[in-house]
Amino acid sequence: MSDLEDFDHVFGIHGEEEFDRVYQRIQLEEQENRRNIACRRRVCIRILQHRGLLTIKQRRNHHQNRSYHRVGSDILIPGLVKGIGHLYDSTLNKGLAFTIEERQKLGIHGLLPPAVLSPDDQVELAKTAINQYETDDQKYVYLQDLQIRNERLYYRILIENMETFLPIIFSPTMKLACTQLNIVYRRPRGIYISIFDRGHCLDILNNWYEHLNNKWYIGIRKKRASNEQEAELLDEFVTAAHRRFGDKLITHFEDFNTSISVSLMEKHRHKYCVFSGDIHVPGCLILSGLISAMKNNNTKLSENRILFLCTLQHASLGTAELCIEQMMGEGLMRDDALSRIWMMDRHGLLVKGREHLKGHMKNYVKDMEPMDDLLEVIKKVQPTMLIGLSRKQDAFTPDVLSEMAKLNDRPIIFAMGNPCGKPECNIENAFKHTEGRVLFACNEMIGSVTVDEKTYHIANANNAMIFPGLVLGAMLCGIQIITDDILVHVASTLSDFLTYSEIDEGKLYPPIRGLPDYANKIAEVVIRKGYEK
Repeated sequence: MSDLEDFDHVFGIHGEEEFDRVYQRIQLEEQENRRNIACRRRVCIRILQHRGLLTIKQRRNHHQNRSYHRVGSDILIPGLVKGIGHLYDSTLNKGLAFTIEERQKLGIHGLLPPAVLSPDDQVELAKTAINQYETDDQKYVYLQDLQIRNERLYYRILIENMETFLPIIFSPTMKLACTQLNIVYRRPRGIYISIFDRGHCLDILNNWYEHLNNKWYIGIRKKRASNEQEAELLDEFVTAAHRRFGDKLITHFEDFNTSISVSLMEKHRHKYCVFSGDIHVPGCLILSGLISAMKNNNTKLSENRILFLCTLQHASLGTAELCIEQMMGEGLMRDDALSRIWMMDRHGLLVKGREHLKGHMKNYVKDMEPMDDLLEVIKKVQPTMLIGLSRKQDAFTPDVLSEMAKLNDRPIIFAMGNPCGKPECNIENAFKHTEGRVLFACNEMIGSVTVDEKTYHIANANNAMIFPGLVLGAMLCGIQIITDDILVHVASTLSDFLTYSEIDEGKLYPPIRGLPDYANKIAEVVIRKGYEK
């Protein structure tokens, strides 16, 4: 009797197609069971470690189980990663902080210089080394090398010096580093998908380590794929990734153009746990600053008139939608909320009769005459809030700033379009031409400015205030969809970290140094709202 006949006889499976289908289902069930077992095992290990009952951290690599030893006793564990391999693992390596006893137990005595440094000494030494570099690009490369060598030292330096190093590992330096990837590239981190991988994304994900261990690969020297080809690849990747890794996967999209970003969110946001760093994160961040401004003005967002100057349409759409969600929470109907938002792009105000408007931008057209001068638009609309997402340097001229101050006791102005030293207005001018009454925010890491012998504190807005806590909360509670309602609560939570005195000073965001605390609290809010849904 053949194998198929055996299956037919024992299990009642008829035909090769049905056999293949059943076999694939069994394989998927086995994969899911293995993932569940591994997840429960990790949780148990963390609990035991927290209680001090376990000193081994089990990690699984692509071909075998290996026991990683966290030295805390005289016991040597079979399977211990010893010798040079321990130093090459950035999650285990402590560098010169290993004691002599630890070096002997781990078989690394003689593989390190004889000096033993305390963790505090390591931090000071690393900071001294960083300060020897003149440019942020050089400091970025040093920090990336440090992360490869010694992760615990890398993260400690960041946590203790967040305001200093965040602009280096994140915007704006990171964006400059991305344009020089061939120079700063050190080792594979993550998955690299090219346009030639269409039709094979699932194969790549299923052969994770085999691909990572291939010869280092930077990119394709070929003309960029069309938007349609790129969208097809991304659609396939999202579907394949969620099929491969299941519902626990969280996908964060970053730095795609407007049409692709909006299309991706429309297709996948209500099926998978995805969010956009170009749409949702800046929208959430700006809304948080606006909520803080409302506390200063003792008003509601629904009582304001908002004008966007937007070249970055995806960021403007994300911010506007969250503003509408906030206004609706304050009691307005959606149409009434829409009536309080105006948008202006490089072609002028969005009005009826404008050609080439796409997608959701059509929701913001007004029944007004065409206008392409920002100052004239401000005089006509009389906004209480001016939000720049344009990447147009000095778009907010002294006349624009003066007009905003003329219309409002505390004008609210955000210059958020360019984190690379080219904001929509000169920061000193923002205070000078509004007589210091402006509630101002930008995404430049500038602590304060002095105008007419008076010092003003700048509200530094950074996406890193939002997405770490958002991802942590989504990961811990396993939510399937990140809704606008969740994002509104995240924005409000960040604003709540401001003290009354800071609000009175005109600050719209809490200090960067508190990022770990913000992430933990935001994660808690995401979990609570996720379970409510």
